Amino acid sequence: MVAGAAGAVDDHRIQALEEQLAVMNTEIENLKNEQGDLSFLEGQASKLHLGGYGEIHANFQEGGDDQFDIHRLVMYVGYDFNDWIKLTSETELEHAFVADSDDGSNGGELSVEQLYVDFLLADAVNVRAGRVLAPLGIINQKHEPTLFLGVERPNMEKNIIPSTWSVDGIGIFGYPLSWLSYEAYVVAGLGRLQVPRQGRRAQGPHQRAGQL
Repeated sequence: MVAGAAGAVDDHRIQALEEQLAVMNTEIENLKNEQGDLSFLEGQASKLHLGGYGEIHANFQEGGDDQFDIHRLVMYVGYDFNDWIKLTSETELEHAFVADSDDGSNGGELSVEQLYVDFLLADAVNVRAGRVLAPLGIINQKHEPTLFLGVERPNMEKNIIPSTWSVDGIGIFGYPLSWLSYEAYVVAGLGRLQVPRQGRRAQGPHQRAGQL
Protein backbone atom coordinates (compact mmCIF):
# COMPACT_ATOMS: atom_id res chain seq x y z
CA MET A 1 0.00 0.00 0.00
CA VAL A 2 2.82 2.40 0.86
CA ALA A 3 4.63 1.69 -2.41
CA GLY A 4 1.42 2.18 -4.39
CA ALA A 5 0.72 5.52 -2.72
CA ALA A 6 4.28 6.72 -3.38
CA GLY A 7 3.97 5.74 -7.05
CA ALA A 8 0.72 7.66 -7.37
CA VAL A 9 2.36 10.77 -5.87
CA ASP A 10 5.26 10.48 -8.32
CA ASP A 11 2.87 10.15 -11.25
CA HIS A 12 1.01 13.26 -10.08
CA ARG A 13 4.26 15.23 -9.81
CA ILE A 14 5.38 14.10 -13.26
CA GLN A 15 2.04 15.16 -14.75
CA ALA A 16 2.30 18.56 -13.04
CA LEU A 17 5.84 19.04 -14.39
CA GLU A 18 4.70 18.10 -17.89
CA GLU A 19 1.89 20.66 -17.70
CA GLN A 20 4.35 23.33 -16.54
CA LEU A 21 6.72 22.47 -19.40
CA ALA A 22 3.85 22.72 -21.88
CA VAL A 23 2.96 26.18 -20.54
CA MET A 24 6.60 27.28 -20.75
CA ASN A 25 6.90 26.00 -24.32
CA THR A 26 3.78 27.95 -25.28
CA GLU A 27 5.19 31.12 -23.73
CA ILE A 28 8.51 30.62 -25.54
CA GLU A 29 6.71 30.22 -28.88
CA ASN A 30 4.71 33.38 -28.22
CA LEU A 31 7.92 35.28 -27.47
CA LYS A 32 9.46 34.00 -30.71
CA ASN A 33 6.42 35.17 -32.67
CA GLU A 34 6.57 38.60 -31.03
CA GLN A 35 10.29 38.81 -31.80
CA GLY A 36 9.53 37.92 -35.40
CA ASP A 37 6.94 40.72 -35.59
CA LEU A 38 9.46 43.18 -34.14
CA SER A 39 12.09 42.07 -36.64
CA PHE A 40 9.62 42.67 -39.47
CA LEU A 41 8.83 46.16 -38.18
CA GLU A 42 12.52 46.94 -37.75
CA GLY A 43 13.14 45.79 -41.31
CA GLN A 44 10.39 48.06 -42.64
CA ALA A 45 11.64 51.00 -40.57
CA SER A 46 15.14 50.59 -42.01
CA LYS A 47 13.66 51.11 -45.50
CA LEU A 48 12.08 54.44 -44.50
CA HIS A 49 14.21 57.59 -44.81
CA LEU A 50 13.24 60.91 -43.22
CA GLY A 51 14.97 64.25 -43.50
CA GLY A 52 14.51 67.92 -44.16
CA TYR A 53 15.74 71.41 -43.52
CA GLY A 54 14.48 74.88 -42.70
CA GLU A 55 15.57 78.27 -43.95
CA ILE A 56 15.07 81.54 -42.08
CA HIS A 57 16.14 84.84 -43.66
CA ALA A 58 16.95 88.11 -41.94
CA ASN A 59 17.54 90.98 -44.38
CA PHE A 60 18.53 94.43 -43.10
CA GLN A 61 18.55 97.20 -45.68
CA GLU A 62 19.82 100.74 -45.41
CA GLY A 63 16.99 103.10 -46.20
CA GLY A 64 14.59 100.19 -46.67
CA ASP A 65 12.38 97.85 -44.70
CA ASP A 66 14.06 95.15 -42.65
CA GLN A 67 12.67 91.69 -43.24
CA PHE A 68 12.55 88.52 -41.17
CA ASP A 69 11.09 85.59 -43.07
CA ILE A 70 10.65 81.87 -42.37
CA HIS A 71 11.41 81.34 -46.00
CA ARG A 72 10.91 77.61 -46.36
CA LEU A 73 10.44 74.39 -44.43
CA VAL A 74 11.21 71.23 -46.37
CA MET A 75 10.35 67.65 -45.41
CA TYR A 76 11.98 64.72 -47.17
CA VAL A 77 10.47 61.21 -47.15
CA GLY A 78 11.95 58.24 -48.97
CA TYR A 79 11.25 54.52 -49.04
CA ASP A 80 13.19 51.55 -50.42
CA PHE A 81 10.74 49.00 -51.82
CA ASN A 82 13.72 46.74 -52.49
CA ASP A 83 17.34 47.04 -53.57
CA TRP A 84 16.51 48.54 -56.97
CA ILE A 85 13.16 50.37 -56.60
CA LYS A 86 13.29 53.49 -54.42
CA LEU A 87 10.82 56.32 -53.76
CA THR A 88 11.88 59.91 -53.12
CA SER A 89 9.59 62.79 -52.13
CA GLU A 90 10.08 66.37 -50.99
CA THR A 91 7.33 68.68 -49.74
CA GLU A 92 7.99 72.38 -49.22
CA LEU A 93 6.14 75.06 -47.24
CA GLU A 94 7.18 78.61 -48.12
CA HIS A 95 6.83 81.70 -45.93
CA ALA A 96 5.10 79.70 -43.15
CA PHE A 97 1.61 79.85 -44.69
CA VAL A 98 -0.36 78.74 -47.73
CA ALA A 99 -3.03 81.45 -47.84
CA ASP A 100 -2.29 84.02 -50.53
CA SER A 101 -3.69 87.27 -51.84
CA ASP A 102 -5.66 87.37 -55.09
CA ASP A 103 -2.74 88.85 -57.02
CA GLY A 104 -0.19 86.35 -55.64
CA SER A 105 1.88 89.02 -53.92
CA ASN A 106 2.12 87.28 -50.54
CA GLY A 107 3.91 84.28 -51.97
CA GLY A 108 2.88 81.63 -49.45
CA GLU A 109 2.88 78.16 -50.94
CA LEU A 110 2.69 74.46 -50.12
CA SER A 111 3.99 72.27 -52.93
CA VAL A 112 5.20 68.76 -53.66
CA GLU A 113 8.56 69.67 -55.14
CA GLN A 114 9.75 66.12 -55.85
CA LEU A 115 7.93 62.80 -56.01
CA TYR A 116 9.59 60.15 -58.14
CA VAL A 117 10.53 56.48 -58.27
CA ASP A 118 14.00 55.29 -59.25
CA PHE A 119 14.52 51.94 -60.96
CA LEU A 120 18.20 51.17 -60.41
CA LEU A 121 19.20 48.90 -63.27
CA ALA A 122 22.95 49.48 -63.55
CA ASP A 123 25.52 52.16 -62.80
CA ALA A 124 25.43 53.38 -66.40
CA VAL A 125 21.65 53.38 -67.00
CA ASN A 126 18.75 53.84 -64.56
CA VAL A 127 15.15 54.98 -64.97
CA ARG A 128 13.39 57.76 -63.03
CA ALA A 129 9.67 58.60 -63.29
CA GLY A 130 7.54 61.18 -61.50
CA ARG A 131 8.00 64.80 -60.46
CA VAL A 132 11.65 65.81 -60.66
CA LEU A 133 13.82 68.91 -60.46
CA ALA A 134 14.90 69.82 -63.97
CA PRO A 135 18.70 69.61 -64.41
CA LEU A 136 18.94 73.27 -65.37
CA GLY A 137 21.64 75.52 -63.95
CA ILE A 138 23.56 74.89 -60.75
CA ILE A 139 21.08 75.86 -58.03
CA ASN A 140 17.86 74.26 -59.32
CA GLN A 141 18.75 70.75 -58.15
CA LYS A 142 21.17 71.65 -55.35
CA HIS A 143 19.49 74.59 -53.65
CA GLU A 144 19.98 73.84 -49.96
CA PRO A 145 21.03 77.07 -48.21
CA THR A 146 24.48 75.71 -47.33
CA LEU A 147 25.36 75.16 -51.01
CA PHE A 148 25.49 78.79 -52.16
CA LEU A 149 26.96 81.99 -50.78
CA GLY A 150 24.69 84.64 -49.32
CA VAL A 151 21.27 84.67 -47.73
CA GLU A 152 19.23 84.69 -50.93
CA ARG A 153 19.76 82.53 -53.98
CA PRO A 154 21.84 84.10 -56.77
CA ASN A 155 19.98 86.65 -58.91
CA MET A 156 20.65 84.58 -62.03
CA GLU A 157 18.74 81.65 -60.54
CA LYS A 158 15.98 83.83 -59.07
CA ASN A 159 15.25 86.19 -61.93
CA ILE A 160 16.45 84.62 -65.20
CA ILE A 161 16.53 80.83 -64.83
CA PRO A 162 13.15 79.62 -63.52
CA SER A 163 14.16 78.18 -60.17
CA THR A 164 12.84 76.09 -58.62
CA TRP A 165 11.67 74.24 -61.75
CA SER A 166 9.77 71.14 -60.67
CA VAL A 167 8.23 69.18 -63.54
CA ASP A 168 6.55 65.84 -64.25
CA GLY A 169 8.30 63.45 -66.59
CA ILE A 170 10.31 60.29 -67.15
CA GLY A 171 13.96 59.87 -67.97
CA ILE A 172 17.24 58.07 -67.54
CA PHE A 173 20.31 58.82 -65.46
CA GLY A 174 23.54 57.11 -64.66
CA TYR A 175 27.22 57.14 -63.81
CA PRO A 176 29.02 55.48 -66.74
CA LEU A 177 32.43 56.61 -65.46
CA SER A 178 33.76 57.58 -62.06
CA TRP A 179 34.06 61.21 -63.21
CA LEU A 180 30.97 61.37 -65.46
CA SER A 181 27.24 61.44 -64.68
CA TYR A 182 24.22 62.40 -66.77
CA GLU A 183 20.45 62.96 -66.63
CA ALA A 184 18.01 63.14 -69.56
CA TYR A 185 14.23 63.54 -69.24
CA VAL A 186 11.10 63.84 -71.33
CA VAL A 187 8.96 66.32 -69.38
CA ALA A 188 5.84 68.43 -69.62
CA GLY A 189 6.38 71.79 -71.32
CA LEU A 190 7.24 74.93 -69.41
CA GLY A 191 3.96 76.68 -68.62
CA ARG A 192 3.42 80.12 -67.22
CA LEU A 193 5.86 81.58 -64.69
CA GLN A 194 4.59 82.39 -61.23
CA VAL A 195 6.59 85.26 -59.73
CA PRO A 196 6.35 85.38 -55.91
CA ARG A 197 8.31 87.73 -53.70
CA GLN A 198 11.47 85.64 -53.92
CA GLY A 199 12.14 84.77 -57.54
CA ARG A 200 10.40 82.49 -59.99
CA ARG A 201 8.88 79.05 -59.70
CA ALA A 202 8.32 77.35 -63.02
CA GLN A 203 5.10 75.42 -63.54
CA GLY A 204 4.35 72.71 -66.05
CA PRO A 205 0.82 72.59 -67.53
CA HIS A 206 -0.40 70.00 -65.01
CA GLN A 207 1.27 71.30 -61.89
CA ARG A 208 -0.92 74.21 -60.88
CA ALA A 209 -3.73 71.89 -59.79
CA GLY A 210 -1.43 70.37 -57.19
CA GLN A 211 -0.82 73.62 -55.31
CA LEU A 212 -2.71 75.16 -52.41
